[in-house]
Amino acid sequence: MRRAVAGVLLAMLLPGLAAGAEVGSQSVTVDPQAAAAQTVVVAQGSHARVTILGAGAGEVHFHAYHIEVQAVQGQPVTLEFDAAAAGRFPVEMHVDDPLLGQRERAVLFIEVRAP
Repeated sequence: MRRAVAGVLLAMLLPGLAAGAEVGSQSVTVDPQAAAAQTVVVAQGSHARVTILGAGAGEVHFHAYHIEVQAVQGQPVTLEFDAAAAGRFPVEMHVDDPLLGQRERAVLFIEVRAP
């Protein structure tokens, strides 16, 4: 079994940034194997980039923005978007499980707030 990426790093562009902190153009690396999905707050009207490491193989879907990316085992997945629609939206992994069929799991929530 592959080893999960340890922890959540929220300091790619803004050192010392905490989970749930408001960001604009920000790269965020998350661990999709974490017990609870983290929430990242993005200012409405900003440009955002979210990079997910350790996602494994499957489809990454950012609801409400209709962004779908096919994840490849061992490769980072990057979602880049203009934060126009306000709200709290899940980013889900869709994977095929040989025993359970297709599964979906929220690996991150992105909350877009008015500045």
